[in-house]
Amino acid sequence: MRKFLRNFIGLIALFLTLSVNASVGDRSYKFALCRSSCAQDTCRNHRPLSITDDTIVIPDPLPWYLIMFGWTCESNCEYHCTHRITNEALKRVQDIKMRVTNGVKAEQRELILLNERWKLQLEADLEKDVRLREACGALEFLGPSGKCLPRLASPPPGLKTDSEIRRQIEAEVARELALLPVIDKRTVQYFGKWPQLRVLGMQEPMSAVFSFMNLCVQIYAMKKLFRERLPLSFPLRNVYRSHVMIAAVAWIASTVFHTRDLWWTERFDYFSAAAVLMSGLFMSLCRIFQVLPRTPLFSRLLSACVGAWVLHVLYLLSNRRMDYTYNMTVCLAVGVIHNLLWIMYARMPRMMQQVRVMLMRLAHDHSHAHSKAILSPKQCRSLELLVLLMFVAPALELFDFPPLFRLLDAHALWHCATVPLSWWWYHWLLEDAHECLVTHAWCIDQHDTTATEFDELHTPTLQSDAKSAAATSALPVSMQQPIVDTTSIGQMMPSHLTPYATRVHEFLRSLRGWTRNIVHSLRTMFISP
Repeated sequence: MRKFLRNFIGLIALFLTLSVNASVGDRSYKFALCRSSCAQDTCRNHRPLSITDDTIVIPDPLPWYLIMFGWTCESNCEYHCTHRITNEALKRVQDIKMRVTNGVKAEQRELILLNERWKLQLEADLEKDVRLREACGALEFLGPSGKCLPRLASPPPGLKTDSEIRRQIEAEVARELALLPVIDKRTVQYFGKWPQLRVLGMQEPMSAVFSFMNLCVQIYAMKKLFRERLPLSFPLRNVYRSHVMIAAVAWIASTVFHTRDLWWTERFDYFSAAAVLMSGLFMSLCRIFQVLPRTPLFSRLLSACVGAWVLHVLYLLSNRRMDYTYNMTVCLAVGVIHNLLWIMYARMPRMMQQVRVMLMRLAHDHSHAHSKAILSPKQCRSLELLVLLMFVAPALELFDFPPLFRLLDAHALWHCATVPLSWWWYHWLLEDAHECLVTHAWCIDQHDTTATEFDELHTPTLQSDAKSAAATSALPVSMQQPIVDTTSIGQMMPSHLTPYATRVHEFLRSLRGWTRNIVHSLRTMFISP
């Protein structure tokens, strides 16, 4: 166990090291020179000038699809310079390999000729006819063609095998490449990204496509799975649907960010990713510990998660430059906690049940205190495999490599892996919800937890009307409040605006409740009683 934890911590440290946006390419003198030269040739006063010696850039005005995605002449120069320097580096390495290979093969051919001449020389020395043996003198010998050939003083080296030739070529190529700077011998990153080919103005086309595929999965789960197939009596129905909506927004942000990397698309993507991670953690806490909505523990967990996300965003906005290391550390920690909670719930259900009871006691929440929704063996096996894949999928970032065909990199593969994982995860949650209702009878108590339009005793409108009527009747006649006819107010408003006004009113009430819970949670966390 200690060895596993040590290796896991080492992988996390390596992941954080690789995630820092320190790039060799954009800091190099060659890139700065190429960019300034391109800008002088094509971007002066943002008007097209004559192309001199640099024909790789597209002079202004840019095509409409590049302008639509926010490309400018300067950013277009950066794009072309990255590919120009990369092409030159790859061609330089290819030329070195070809030159070294040709040189080693020429040496091998020369060795073959020398060994053949040595063999002929030995045959000539063994000639029985003395006149033929001494016909060319002491420094030459008579060859098979009748010509005198120079003698070899010593036997030549033996021929090399194919493996020896291959090792010699690799050693000489490595020796020559060691003398070159990194940017002149391999593909390097620029501004934290590998150089990738644009497709219709998309900066990272494969990552954008896979992000859009993940968005389609979220829309399907939101419109089909959690809307039509998730039971209405499942307590966390609204929590699941809210999480899917947040995930849909996050994948929209990811698609936009990979289409064009700008300062606002980057922050939109990072903040949305943190939001969906916190939402997933909140949903997992509610499901694992069976926290019902509209309970004190539910409100405190919601306030803590929302407050943590708000503080995270405020900290990132307080810095002039994005703190990539801090952001990656927080997101990785939340993801690891999320996965570990599910692993512990599958492996140690009794301990998690004890933790649940303890949390409810601390929150003074006695709703469903003795409910036990333990996973079946089939659910445990599926959950363990799914969580293991959730651990493995982000590890693709560790094997960072230059993009294949300048399109498919490790980050794109990670987004590709999340498409089936998200699909499987939502189906598992749906099956788990049905299992909670059928096997463990964990459902909403219509007369205790929620209020329906058919339950007159628990209708807030009737309660408030009864209380106000009783309070008004207890006052003297001179102090009684005038009775306001709410129906007349509704009649004063146009009928087509009434639904919108109702929604705005409900939203403001929810916003006021969330704000009050967040302030209360922050006060309890930072101010000791």
